[in-house]
Amino acid sequence: MKATISDIKQETHDVKTLTLDLDESLKFKSGQFIRLGLSHVDIMKPFSISSSGEKSKQITITMKIYHDGQFTKEANKLNINDQVEIDGPYGHFIFEKETKGDIVLIAAGSGMSTLHSILRFIIDNKLKNNINIIYSVKTQKDIIYEEEIRELKKMKLLLVF
Repeated sequence: MKATISDIKQETHDVKTLTLDLDESLKFKSGQFIRLGLSHVDIMKPFSISSSGEKSKQITITMKIYHDGQFTKEANKLNINDQVEIDGPYGHFIFEKETKGDIVLIAAGSGMSTLHSILRFIIDNKLKNNINIIYSVKTQKDIIYEEEIRELKKMKLLLVF
């Protein structure tokens, strides 16, 4: 499926979130991933969908840029209005709306993008699950979604360790 980049947000010094406007609706669950293809790169690379699971014509993916990497070095050159190809969704690490009780989400580095989808799904759907996150990064400058995490902590919607 074709997609157009409608926004690019620099999350950290080496992580970007791309907002993709899709040619058609994609039904996915929080925790799933897509494969991203670029016209000038021979491989498709998997990326977790970082937006809340649902049926949508817009998704976000959050990627760590490796400047020596074959794929992300090229993805880092993408601009708003560029076209990409996506395939999916894939994966069985999902969060279901019917899940009851408190949850603990554990991530390191860019693994936070998968958990962001689950976190947003719970908050966007006003589910009653208490959310505890254990998140490890190398340094403070590597915290992805730092501003959003601080706001959710202030609102007492999130407990972070």
